[in-house]
Amino acid sequence: MQKGTERRAAVITELRELVAECDTGRARTSVGIPATSYTAEEYAALVAAARTDQSQSGSDFRRLRWWVFLSLAAETHLGVRDLLAMTWTDLHSLPMSPAVRNEVLTPEHLASLRTSTWLEATTFAREVDHHPFPWSSSVVLRKLKRLCATTGVAYRG
Repeated sequence: MQKGTERRAAVITELRELVAECDTGRARTSVGIPATSYTAEEYAALVAAARTDQSQSGSDFRRLRWWVFLSLAAETHLGVRDLLAMTWTDLHSLPMSPAVRNEVLTPEHLASLRTSTWLEATTFAREVDHHPFPWSSSVVLRKLKRLCATTGVAYRG
């Protein structure tokens, strides 16, 4: 358990350093963590499609969680496993743009993700009380593959 906590802390520290470097105009080419190689335009298409994805069994809650997940992937360039390992505390400490903080991670959205009645009837790979994204990586990759096919973005895992 300690190893996972140390890994998350290291990733968050590295992201903060990256944001600081970008703010000073010195961009790095690698954050040193695994990330998909989607372009900003591809992420924009995926995030927009996730927000309106009707394949999510008609559930606004499922659509919201998926949209938040992809928005954070686009913003942080964290890999699927790093995002899935994230706890609610980690989510609040991630450095991100004001646009994502003010549009995606609103108090209303976070409250909805934590308290949906849909959670009671669903079995997840992780505890929802601790993880904002309780899915298994195989579920995320299947959903991403479907979304890529819908948007015409090449699937890269």
